[in-house]
Amino acid sequence: MNDKSDSSLSEQPENSKSRKTRIRRAVRTKPKKGFIEQNQKRLMHCVLLVVVSGSLWMIGAFGEFLWLDRVEIIEGGYRIRSVDEVSQVWTSSLDAYLERDQGQLETSGGYLRPVYATSISIDWWLWGENPMLYKMANIFWHCLVVVGLYLLGVSVFFKRKIRSDISLAAAMIFAVHPFAVHSVTWISGRKDTMCAAFALISLIAFGVILNHSLKDSKHQESATSKRKSSAESKTPRWWIWFTLMIVGLGTATFCKELALITPLFATIWFWFAIRKRFSKLSLAALLAMWATVFASAGYRIAVLGSFGLNTEYPSSNLLLGVVTSARLIFYYVFRIFLPRSPTIVDRWRISESLGAAEFGCALLLLAVLGLGIYLIVKRRETGLALTWFAVWMIPTCGIVPLRHMYAERYLYPASWGLFLLVVLLLLRVPEKFKRYHDALPTALIVIVLGLAFLSAREMRYWESNDKLFKRAVRQNSSYVEGLSARALQSLEKQNYDEAITFSERAIESAENPTFGSYFSPQVIYMNLGIARYQSGDILGSKADFERALESRPNNSIGYYHLAKVSVHEGEVGKAVEYFQTALSLKPDDHICRNDLGNLLLNIGRYEESTKVLEPAIAAEPDNVLPRANLGAALIVLKKFGEAEPHFQKLVELDPENPVNIAKLAWCKFELGDKAQGWELMRKAFAINPDDPTVITIGRMYRE
Repeated sequence: MNDKSDSSLSEQPENSKSRKTRIRRAVRTKPKKGFIEQNQKRLMHCVLLVVVSGSLWMIGAFGEFLWLDRVEIIEGGYRIRSVDEVSQVWTSSLDAYLERDQGQLETSGGYLRPVYATSISIDWWLWGENPMLYKMANIFWHCLVVVGLYLLGVSVFFKRKIRSDISLAAAMIFAVHPFAVHSVTWISGRKDTMCAAFALISLIAFGVILNHSLKDSKHQESATSKRKSSAESKTPRWWIWFTLMIVGLGTATFCKELALITPLFATIWFWFAIRKRFSKLSLAALLAMWATVFASAGYRIAVLGSFGLNTEYPSSNLLLGVVTSARLIFYYVFRIFLPRSPTIVDRWRISESLGAAEFGCALLLLAVLGLGIYLIVKRRETGLALTWFAVWMIPTCGIVPLRHMYAERYLYPASWGLFLLVVLLLLRVPEKFKRYHDALPTALIVIVLGLAFLSAREMRYWESNDKLFKRAVRQNSSYVEGLSARALQSLEKQNYDEAITFSERAIESAENPTFGSYFSPQVIYMNLGIARYQSGDILGSKADFERALESRPNNSIGYYHLAKVSVHEGEVGKAVEYFQTALSLKPDDHICRNDLGNLLLNIGRYEESTKVLEPAIAAEPDNVLPRANLGAALIVLKKFGEAEPHFQKLVELDPENPVNIAKLAWCKFELGDKAQGWELMRKAFAINPDDPTVITIGRMYRE
């Protein structure tokens, strides 16, 4: 009977409650997948992005230091050269830091980018004057940005099943787009890649906090007790993400000021994610991001005296500034979707009146802004993609004053938002066109290959300054900075007439009020002054050097060149004053020190000459010119015992110089060593018997 009852019970259908219990037990006993197994697809996507990005941009890793690279790195302009300069780079603008050797620049505000300066300083310490390794470091940062954008896309669209594919498509287009040439191939463009990389680290950390701290109602009902029991174990993990978020954002703001707008995107993302529910943890993360930005801005104001960037608005009229910005934004969009060959030209037309182009762009911009606000309010994913582009474009619009109102590298990383927008729109193709969805991967591959080809083609112009700026001036014959660079190249080749032509064209373009373009008056007028001086136009060069000093009043180079002009004009007193001013601003300028010592020697101020020249010899023992001048001054002062070791050193450095040998003989005669003196004189006559100095010293001792 028991058997029957058991069998009858076993044949009874299983109720729903017991079935759910059995399923739960089965799920609990199922082994958990490891991190790699869970994220295998994303890891493969990341590897693919790195391989494609690294392979493409390695094409541009060959070539020389370009543009400002030589000033910033080789000459140590932005590089930290000693421990004492670590605090200086954190408490002065880049312009003032650049001028630290030429006399402190009097400025309020400016760029503050100590993290970028530290980066190139580490590179210098690691591999010195090897531009290829610097460029490889830039490629690393670009790959980090590409992967970061991919992970951010996955995090933003965390409820979409195909979020990995969406993010991969947008990140791949961004990875190979030609506009990135400026930021990746140009070493000094690293500030763009580093700023984007650290900002993305901060946003990804914010996304982790945001996505995992939202209260999902179904999960809350089924796992309330489990969440409570594990809350304490998960708390330290959130502090790690909090720290990463704050440190990443703070570091980004000191790579480039553009990162200060990062919390604005985070705020809109927060609005998208919370719906009607949010946690205190996610709100605290958002507030922490804003606090970090305000702290960075406050630090800038405290150490620089102003938040400004030392420039003017594109127009004195706010309305004209807005319509100028509207034209600029649509030009950026045009360059993204119809990528021609990138340009480094930053020259941009400033609107002086409301024309048809200004009016049309302004209306179109208002329509897009209205659509964007609607999409954000309705929490549409396309609105979030559009927000990314709009937020990163804010500082580049010209309403906020910038040195470079127009520069294509500002599309790094703003353009990713438009790429994301296009991918999302393609996925929303109406049902009747659904068959075209199968062609999307093929179309993506074609687009990526086409963009990669354009990028590879563009990189060939970035092998040398000569190629780069010749092409830049061909693209725009009024490009101020390009003309100034061509003038400098002509100076280096001693083609002074060409240098004058390029400098005058640069000045003419810079003075055109209808175009905005970054330029340094000090650099342009200094180049022009040097070219005119070498051409024999002394009065013209004097006026140019004075204009250069108007731009940078405490620049030692300007005073040095004015001193050279004064010497040429016979105004010795002024020349001495200019040399002394230059030395007071830059005491370790031994070229200036030698010229001043030589001038004092020639006008009979021998004691002053020796005091000026001695520091130069102490700093550079093998520098021939100051040692020869000092030895000559000591001979005139009849300090033969002090002069002898200087000429002994000069003879060691240049054994075939008859003048130094004869002067060493002079010292030997006066110190009583006549035999050594006559031996040296015979050697000097053997080298050059017609040298006036050798003849004079020989005649003096024969008599």
